[in-house]
Amino acid sequence: SVAAGDFDVYRIDCTRSAANTRFRQRQVWYYAPEIGKPVLKLDFRRYGKEKRPVELTAFEPALPGLSQQDLQRYRQNFQQAMEKTPSGETVYWKQGSDKQIAIMPVKTLQWRDGTYCRNYRTQVKLGGYSSRGMGLVCRAESGDWKIPKKIRRKIRF
Repeated sequence: SVAAGDFDVYRIDCTRSAANTRFRQRQVWYYAPEIGKPVLKLDFRRYGKEKRPVELTAFEPALPGLSQQDLQRYRQNFQQAMEKTPSGETVYWKQGSDKQIAIMPVKTLQWRDGTYCRNYRTQVKLGGYSSRGMGLVCRAESGDWKIPKKIRRKIRF
């Protein structure tokens, strides 16, 4: 479970060291085959001290072939879906017979500082092409929903 959502993962654990020095490094990746990406990377240096984890917060679907006007409509629809659609409901945007985009807020969270965030999933079908996206967005002071640059929380396993 990471900010982008919940995934079944493979744990990949790698350790390397240099024989003539005290250098030792261990990295652990949690790879999600469902999306073809690692969702979490942990980096340990000598003495087992952990550096800051790198966590997947979101990834957007590829949108090949959309005009600038269509991209703007997609972003507007995404903002409206995050603002107004109840968790678990899907909003569809269709244009013609070959463009369909589904946006579903999955769950709503509120951080201790009062900031609202939402996990989401998107599915894009453009002609014969299909792509997915998912992640976490938070409401900024401007009212727009944006992917956060940092997640301030402890990751538990």
